[in-house]
Amino acid sequence: APTITTPAADGYDTDGDVTLAGAAEAGSTVELSEGTTARGTTTATAGGTWTITLADVADGVHAYSATATDGADNSSPASSVRTITVDTIAPTVSSRSPLADETGVAIDSGVEATLSEALAGATVSATSVTLTSGATSVPATVTYDATSRTISLDPSADLTAGTTYTVSLAATITDLAGNPIVTTSWDFSTLNPADTTAPDAPTITSPSADGYDRDGSVTLAGTAEAGSTVELLDGTTSVGTTTATAGATWTITLTDVDDGVHAYTATA
Repeated sequence: APTITTPAADGYDTDGDVTLAGAAEAGSTVELSEGTTARGTTTATAGGTWTITLADVADGVHAYSATATDGADNSSPASSVRTITVDTIAPTVSSRSPLADETGVAIDSGVEATLSEALAGATVSATSVTLTSGATSVPATVTYDATSRTISLDPSADLTAGTTYTVSLAATITDLAGNPIVTTSWDFSTLNPADTTAPDAPTITSPSADGYDRDGSVTLAGTAEAGSTVELLDGTTSVGTTTATAGATWTITLTDVDDGVHAYTATA
């Protein structure tokens, strides 16, 4: 029986052009089959070698065998089966967590990316899978689960609140056949920190203290923490609210104010 010596048993092809070669009786006709389907014939050289190249082989597992027929029409038994997997498709990310552009991510979160096909685990590392904030790399442990086809990145410490992070998967990550992953990156942002500090007391800067108004329309203004809600009171009665500007100023105008003395205060 002839032999098939290349490609390697249980190997991979990434372009769909598969060249098989081996040894057979010099001058014999070698027929290459996939199952019961003939895929090609050639004549063994005087040195007892043969080569057949198959073009446009479909993705998937292919099991080849060879037989030889000599000039007297004697046919050999089939060779041992040589199995080859053709994979021409690059792996892609099929799901991810956090999602791209997700906001409000908890600071104790990790990162996961599930791939469309199995990866060569040795190509998944802290070098090929990174988490950064701006130009700063985040120390993390990177692992790969072959069963779920999932890459996990576990930061060594909690992330910083209110910060945008970028996950990057490098093209050095490959599938089992050696196809590089489609280079992928995405951003997410962590939850803004809770503001538990009360703002400083606002000020009233106008009108002047102990002043007068003659038309019943009184405009009060002052300063307060930017973005805070300012409430104006006349004694214990609320008479108006507003939001302090980005410049930390506020203004409230009261109309039809009764004649008499009014004592205003503000809270924020």
